[in-house]
Amino acid sequence: MDVGASDSKEAEIEAHSRLIQQGWTELNAEQVESRKGRHVIVSLDSLDGLEAYGATLQAEIEKAVQAASKEADTLVIVDLAPME
Repeated sequence: MDVGASDSKEAEIEAHSRLIQQGWTELNAEQVESRKGRHVIVSLDSLDGLEAYGATLQAEIEKAVQAASKEADTLVIVDLAPME
């Protein structure tokens, strides 16, 4: 999703805001929960944030990030997971 942000923090905030506008429930600054799908939570973070945790990207994800980086100035990770 291209939110037209100039940096990753702005992109996180804009994506979060758009999900809230679509009826998602805010859990905190990085997470929202679906009203329709019980316990479906979206977490937003920047790729820069992964490095702080010592995380690395899988090869196929790294390729996708490199390809997307040619078209976007900043990328945000959207993690969608059902919570039981």
